[in-house]
Amino acid sequence: MQALIGRALAAGKAAGYRRASISFLIGNEAAERCYAKAGFAFAEEKHDLDFEALTGAPGFRRFERAI
Repeated sequence: MQALIGRALAAGKAAGYRRASISFLIGNEAAERCYAKAGFAFAEEKHDLDFEALTGAPGFRRFERAI
């Protein structure tokens, strides 16, 4: 997974981007650990009761980092 993230970040940098962000379901601790290991940090969290009723997850968490 780290190699895949590294390739995506390299492609973003080559395209001229300076920041990357990733969103995942709140409670997906494996994703959170993976992205933190790749240097991403918490940026924001959004909750929605209707979304939780449909998916079982209370919302999304977004991480970001410099490229």
